[in-house]
Amino acid sequence: MSLVRTLDSCKTAAYVVYTSRRLAINFMKHRSVQKKHTYYGEDMDLAEKVPSLEGTIEDRIIHQEEIEEMGNAILRLSEKQKDLLYFKYILEMTDTEIAETFGIAPDSVRQYLTRARRAAKELMDKEMNKRAE
Repeated sequence: MSLVRTLDSCKTAAYVVYTSRRLAINFMKHRSVQKKHTYYGEDMDLAEKVPSLEGTIEDRIIHQEEIEEMGNAILRLSEKQKDLLYFKYILEMTDTEIAETFGIAPDSVRQYLTRARRAAKELMDKEMNKRAE
């Protein structure tokens, strides 16, 4: 306040405008970072979404191995690709909500998701080929 009192009216107005704008920009950036790192689904029981497997123990083991391979492939993706897949399939966000979160065009979300799925599939295929050899 002591700085504002020493400025003449034009400088005071400019100072208030620039300070307010910078604070608003910082607030918006901070809020987008918080949204990105907020834990969603604390009250959700994800076990309810897992389909029960009817069948033999071998089928269950194979299914479990496939899930582990998929998880390992997703962990090797870039942060953006991981976040896209998480928001789309775990949080079940719409393409518009994802676009707002990432600051991209809503029409681009489908393409980004396709690339993320392809990258995960390629990583899974490479891992399966290594195991087969």
